[in-house]
Amino acid sequence: MTAGMAGVQNLRELFESRIYTIDYYQREYSWPESDVRRLVNDLWSEFSKTWNPAAGRRRQLEVEPYFLGAFVYHEESDRTRFLVDGQQRFTTLHLMFIILHRLAVEYSEHSTARALNAMIEHHPPGSGAQFRIRIHADERERPLRALYENNQRYRLPLNASLSLRNLWDRGQQLDALLRDRLHDTALPYFVDWIRDRVVMAPIRAVNRAHGFKIFETMNDRGARLTSVDLVKSFLLSSAGDRQDELNDAWRQMLNRLGSARQDPDVPKRFLRDVLVAQHAHLEGGAQHEVEEIDGNPNAWVRENTDRLRLQNEDDYAAFINNLTAMAGYYQTFLSAAEAPRAEFKLESIYYNAVNGLECQYTLLLAAVAPSDDLSSVRAKARLLANYIDRRYVLRSIDGDHVDDWHLFEELSPLIPTLRRCVDVTDVGKALHDAISGEDDPFTDLEAFAFRRSNADQVLYLLARLMSYVEEQTDKPHDIRDYLQGTGRTPQRWQIEHLWPVTFDPSTQNLGARHFEKLRNQIGALVLLPASDNASLSDLPYSEKIKRYVRQPNLVAILNPEHRRNYTPQRRFIESHGLEKTFRSFGSNPDVVETVRERCKLYTALSERIWDPASLGFGQKPAAVPDAAPRVTETEPRAGRQPTARKTRTAGGNTVLAKMVKAGVIQVGQPLFISYNGTSYEAQVTSRGLIELFPGVTRSSPDTALQEITGGRPTRKGMDLWQVEVDGKRISLTELRTRAETNGVKLR
Repeated sequence: MTAGMAGVQNLRELFESRIYTIDYYQREYSWPESDVRRLVNDLWSEFSKTWNPAAGRRRQLEVEPYFLGAFVYHEESDRTRFLVDGQQRFTTLHLMFIILHRLAVEYSEHSTARALNAMIEHHPPGSGAQFRIRIHADERERPLRALYENNQRYRLPLNASLSLRNLWDRGQQLDALLRDRLHDTALPYFVDWIRDRVVMAPIRAVNRAHGFKIFETMNDRGARLTSVDLVKSFLLSSAGDRQDELNDAWRQMLNRLGSARQDPDVPKRFLRDVLVAQHAHLEGGAQHEVEEIDGNPNAWVRENTDRLRLQNEDDYAAFINNLTAMAGYYQTFLSAAEAPRAEFKLESIYYNAVNGLECQYTLLLAAVAPSDDLSSVRAKARLLANYIDRRYVLRSIDGDHVDDWHLFEELSPLIPTLRRCVDVTDVGKALHDAISGEDDPFTDLEAFAFRRSNADQVLYLLARLMSYVEEQTDKPHDIRDYLQGTGRTPQRWQIEHLWPVTFDPSTQNLGARHFEKLRNQIGALVLLPASDNASLSDLPYSEKIKRYVRQPNLVAILNPEHRRNYTPQRRFIESHGLEKTFRSFGSNPDVVETVRERCKLYTALSERIWDPASLGFGQKPAAVPDAAPRVTETEPRAGRQPTARKTRTAGGNTVLAKMVKAGVIQVGQPLFISYNGTSYEAQVTSRGLIELFPGVTRSSPDTALQEITGGRPTRKGMDLWQVEVDGKRISLTELRTRAETNGVKLR
């Protein structure tokens, strides 16, 4: 017992006489750089207050003890203690002793090195030296030995867990921190002080079960442990005599998740995603229970044991084993999100990750079961990721919110159905049913336009179109180059306007505002490398297209001298029916016509890329045409049958489109709105779009309002746009209400 403070022991007494191991409910080693730095700074500051080299080393042993806190343990033998609480500090202190030993050897302080060695290693009879902190020794033995021996050639294995990587990094950090403070004169004094004057208060639990209760009491509010640690401790404490086996399985699960992505929050996100995917009640909106699981999964699991079917030890063991199996699938999804790997056709997982759609993992986990083989998991994931990607694009076109939460809000009603899907056929049918009410959604693409608030969505659409054309024309490329402009990474490719702001619209009898709208239409945009975009931005159209010849085919085709007869390109044009749109429009083309035809081109390509049948959950459509408004027959080629062009019916799925179909509002009928004292007039098209100017349409009242205000997506378009009825202007909302009162179904 250390003199001066009752009930405490100094670090020498604690480490020289005991071996410490970690119980199953303890977390991995996770102290960050800031905690280690704070500990070193606190110790050095306290030591510096009393250090006096002239007074001699014996004087250092008489200073006031420095209290480092309490720890909890239970003891099952005379020499082995199981740490209940305090692993982070004990592991860091043990690392510190190893680095101090390294310095002592370098400074030829042999007696100091021997004193430290007694706290680092113990020597059981008949075996070699072992470290005194036995925390999953098989994993930690080699890196700790490399730190101890200052082995500069050692490298962590590629599949090292996050815990092991953190242990190694904190060792390197301690070397830098201690070496910076301790020269050869100070080192022996500091070692004497930390061994004999730094103290801790041990609290002994009666047994393992008592230790777990103390552990829960100290950590259940999450102040020290992560939510994943707390869920693990609860599950393992109820798993009977299989705790050690299941703890190993849990640790392997964390290692797999850590190897997929070097992010300490991955286990927490996995636990949240799998609980929501497999068990959350989502009826009536997902937000409430999702927030509960995200905020405190430990409490949610404890309160929902009946729903999780956790009644006995076997249930808890099975639940843990199922979690570890699902973690393997999660790792597969995370790996697919790193790059568009074509071998398993999981590119859409990567695309969704680029677009920040973390919600995809919840839906993917909802459709798979622990008993699924990897081939089935990939097949289900492929369909779902394709579906989510398609919904992202369609919401972008419609001007809806495309952030992660709004996508999840739309897609979460699918989760109960996905849970019931046994095989990939079931998943395909569920997704087919989900799109059964669609009516040519990509016909609204002509209303899609660039704004600062949707730059990422515009860039993504153009990147996918450009990549598709390159792929179809056998031109090598990497779509990641195009997509570097999305998210937070530096832009390597940028959105290019075909016409510069300096263009004089009066030369084509266009008003300035009309031209501005046309210039931002999707058909007037391409992608270029950032360096080219900067150099071409102010050039006239006729000069720009001369430089386009070196660009990908979707851009280069605008140059009259582009190799249109190149065999792969000619085959692509013919097979897709793009003779009228995939072409050059000359050096000084009509702006309205060019934008309209390029919009048709982009529409046709989008219908191919996001065709439900090609993605695995729809009926195979007829060949996609240039965008004809009615059914016609193409002239048959030798050896080929005539192909029916696809009919485009009025509208989309907006309420306004349904009102047009039902005859509630007439094609060409004027719409009125006032904003900031200015009155605007538009008209309704045959497909239920709103035409603001000739050739400038928007897909819904909301996006048309957004175009006028220049603001973010809104839900007030139906309330603010007005139509004249019997000499009086009423809102579209009121017009709809009147129609529904008279029995017209519009919802």
